[in-house]
Amino acid sequence: MRDPVIIFWLMIGVIAVASLYFRHATAVKRTEVLQAMIEKGAPIPPDLFQEPRRRPVGSRSFVAAGILLLGTAAAMLVFFLAFISSRFGVPDRAGIAYLPFTSAFPFFVGIACLLVGRYFKSHE
Repeated sequence: MRDPVIIFWLMIGVIAVASLYFRHATAVKRTEVLQAMIEKGAPIPPDLFQEPRRRPVGSRSFVAAGILLLGTAAAMLVFFLAFISSRFGVPDRAGIAYLPFTSAFPFFVGIACLLVGRYFKSHE
């Protein structure tokens, strides 16, 4: 079996390279469209040079994300507790006893999102 740490960092690298590649591909397509419009003599819309509009960030989006992450943490906790309480053909469960603690990450990020949402709500 391969080292899980190596696989983790390889996946992070793949995601980063894919992000860079698709951002570059979008810029190339935009340039091709601009060149084709110039060659045809078509008017160039000013929106072509603007970045895509994003939704304004408000308290509701952070509260929704916080609730979603808390639900995810609860689901992970229940799933992993059920997983380690059953045998599933694993004679020694001591090696997987840490699994329920992985739900702490989405739990604390969810709490942080709720706090940020409350902070934004008081400043809106």
